[in-house]
Amino acid sequence: MLAYFGADHSASAIVSFQPTILRQLGYTSSAAQIHTIPVFLTAFVLSIASAHLSDRLRHRYAFAMSGILLALVGWSLQLPSPNSPNHHNNTSTLPAGVRYFGLFTIT
Repeated sequence: MLAYFGADHSASAIVSFQPTILRQLGYTSSAAQIHTIPVFLTAFVLSIASAHLSDRLRHRYAFAMSGILLALVGWSLQLPSPNSPNHHNNTSTLPAGVRYFGLFTIT
């Protein structure tokens, strides 16, 4: 139950804060909303594909672990750098494209 709560909390957090993260990358509010569409579309396709493959192969552990590892990579790309002069503003020294890719791996 605790693991489910952690996974559910993380999923709802990215849905709520993805437009905010995109606004921090320099997009306007309306552009940030539009840039969430490809992320969720990709997540939908990968979710259906992994569900189908895991059922077909009757092996769910590897698919679950790969999803968790991808999300871990994505969250680590969103972390601000402690050496950045703006680390208190939650900005990262990574390019915007890398942080946008991190949203794909989180979702």
